[in-house]
Amino acid sequence: MNIDTLFDDRLLACLDRYSDIKESIGTNLRKSIDKSKNSEIIIPVIGMQGMGKSTLINGLLGENILPNDADETTCVPVEVKYGTDECAKVHFFDKEDVIIVHTRKELNEYVDNNYNPANEKHVARIELFRKSALLKDGMVIVDLPGVGSLTKENENTTKRYIENLCSAIFVIPTVPTIRYQETLFIKSLWAQFSKAIFVQNVWLEETKAEIEESVDHNKKVLKKLADELHNPFGEDIILVNAYNAVEGALNKDLSLVKSSNISTLYNKIVELSSNWESDKEKFLRERLLLSLEYACAVIQRRLSDAQKSREELEANNKKRIEAFEQGTIDLSEKIESIKKYLRDKDDEVFLTVKKNASDCAKRIRASIFKVIDSGVYDGEHLSRAFEDIQKDEIKEYTDDIINLFMNIKYEIESKFIELSQFEINENISIQAASLNSKEALKWEQGAQVGLNIGGAAVGGLAATGVAGALATAAGVSATSGPPGWLVFGVGLAIYGLFSFAGWGIKKLKQNDRAYQAKREVAPHIDQIERSLLRTSREKFSEFASSCNTILDNILSRRNEEKVRFVNSLNSALDESQVQELQNDLNFIITKQKELQNV
Repeated sequence: MNIDTLFDDRLLACLDRYSDIKESIGTNLRKSIDKSKNSEIIIPVIGMQGMGKSTLINGLLGENILPNDADETTCVPVEVKYGTDECAKVHFFDKEDVIIVHTRKELNEYVDNNYNPANEKHVARIELFRKSALLKDGMVIVDLPGVGSLTKENENTTKRYIENLCSAIFVIPTVPTIRYQETLFIKSLWAQFSKAIFVQNVWLEETKAEIEESVDHNKKVLKKLADELHNPFGEDIILVNAYNAVEGALNKDLSLVKSSNISTLYNKIVELSSNWESDKEKFLRERLLLSLEYACAVIQRRLSDAQKSREELEANNKKRIEAFEQGTIDLSEKIESIKKYLRDKDDEVFLTVKKNASDCAKRIRASIFKVIDSGVYDGEHLSRAFEDIQKDEIKEYTDDIINLFMNIKYEIESKFIELSQFEINENISIQAASLNSKEALKWEQGAQVGLNIGGAAVGGLAATGVAGALATAAGVSATSGPPGWLVFGVGLAIYGLFSFAGWGIKKLKQNDRAYQAKREVAPHIDQIERSLLRTSREKFSEFASSCNTILDNILSRRNEEKVRFVNSLNSALDESQVQELQNDLNFIITKQKELQNV
């Protein structure tokens, strides 16, 4: 008899009947058992953003197919599966059409956050088919968006994707070592797996001493978490240089591949695959055993209460209610401490945002003035330069603000862990408001700067403005610029040969045009600074408001739970109710004995 056969409808109903006040144990177990029937062996690769997860998968595959450059971030789940036709199938949330792509460049359009920011293309998932021996027996390795400096949508996608799986590969940092936010992240996810593989992706600049110290520290952190979660951990951390694994494979340098230690991880995954079915069964068996023990304890408590006199029962229930109410008081105090923390952070956020916005504006001003001083006064070239400078500088600004918000978010989540004794719903999670480069560009557009600077909205820089009039008077096109100008992508290289008569006249006109251009650009830079400051503060206000709403809901649900809790306390039971409890207890004990033989 297997778990699926043993877990019949009566057992499901019985476990649900004796669940606690929030969780239907039987129904949840049924879902886990049904999901375990999937023949595919799904191994998600998870970790904080920037840990090199995509590079690690590329190393396992021996090719450079997933985006893994420094500025590339996976924004949707990529399921790497076995297939003789090596392509990728792109699935969407809002349409049934499936797009098939073959090259990394095509794939980047959907999986890379630079091309698909905040998953604005509504990609549900991507299936990437490769002829790798590792995948041939049904293994599916999933590259998930990193948790950390990401949008709320991406983080939620990652958390939903890993529910009820039996194993995962955690990619953890070497330098710095596992930090506070990684600890919270690992703890929240490791509780859902029966087995986990921990990998440290070693970077070229890290020394041997740094690596050894980090491994020792990380083992201690993971051992502590394992003890808290009652999870097995053999203090095994696999060191891999994923970059060397990819480079070695691409250049057919076997010594480089060997030194990367990718084979150790490869073999560990193969071992995990070979034990997959037995591990799943063992995991489900342990969960069912714990559920049966819990249900027995609930029934036995109720039967014990049934033997007490009405006075004893009422006195006992009174103590339980008082304990529940004291728990509510303690919960209220902790919630108020979080609200105070948010209020205190408001001033810190304002000062940080104000300084960062000012610094960002200064960098934009210095960069665009440098371009103007080099001879670009108006037209398409100045517009493009201004756009590129904003993109770079505002991306740096938003990255800093995201990190600030995420640190506050993790501090709050740590307080949620402290509240776990009050059985707060595990699905509750405070997310930092979405604040990314894409939104930064929206702020620019809202202020009529940035991408539209060459248009009528800011005509002072177009041919109709003062600078344009001067350009026309000088016989130079304001839209195309002097001949010989070369623009290369984001970086702007300018070489000008001016055909004015006489150096003195030329210099005078240049200075006048540069002065006018700077005067007309300056207000737009000021507007950018104000927009960054205003929008960032609004984002934090939305974030804090969302936090407070969630906290209020927790307390409100606690008060609602009191009603259900009081109703769940035993009153005097008649003989038929006592007999029903006894029958259920006997049934569960029988199931426990059957489980011993599974």
